[in-house]
Amino acid sequence: MKGYPVQLNVSGKRAVIAGGGTVAARKARDLVKCGAYVTVISPEFSDELKKIHDENRDSITLLEREYMEGDLESSFLAFGATDSSEVNEAVRAEAEKKGILSNIADNPDGSLFIVNSSKSIGDLSWSISTNGKSPAMAARLNREFQKNLPVNIEAVLDRLGLCREILKSESEFSDLDSERRGEILRKLAESDEMLEILAARHGRQEIVSFLKKLL
Repeated sequence: MKGYPVQLNVSGKRAVIAGGGTVAARKARDLVKCGAYVTVISPEFSDELKKIHDENRDSITLLEREYMEGDLESSFLAFGATDSSEVNEAVRAEAEKKGILSNIADNPDGSLFIVNSSKSIGDLSWSISTNGKSPAMAARLNREFQKNLPVNIEAVLDRLGLCREILKSESEFSDLDSERRGEILRKLAESDEMLEILAARHGRQEIVSFLKKLL
């Protein structure tokens, strides 16, 4: 299956996970980080899931029972992450009937989406997919990518975002068209030297002065 890469806005949305083990815990933690309200359904839960629940009681509900038809009501996402192919198939079937996006652990071809190997640092996030051929290789490539990131990547992105906003809104730069603004931002992003200088600047006025000198 050739997937279409997207990033879903799940903030405030409901996600249901059938399963109480390691896979369910990983999905629950990632969903909560993105602002989703998560319901996990399983006859028993791993210690990791219980810990996630204790740390995020406003965002996670644990239902200690078997998954049942109707559990996906009002859900935006559904996950079949149990050891039972029958239960996972029931999740997939209900999700399909109700038009809900589903991810089924033991049936990637029957899933409407797959979860790529991903990482995030501040506002930077990235993911790598091998279309299910080798999750281990995807994880390795993720680690290699992270090794090559600037150690101050969070500060760099923060300053670049401020540069973009200043170039669009400050009167000093009102004569710049979108093409010229894009050219300046590309020049900044492609120069390690300028990024180091930029990351050391603090406050809006320092950034404005930096951009004026750059022009």
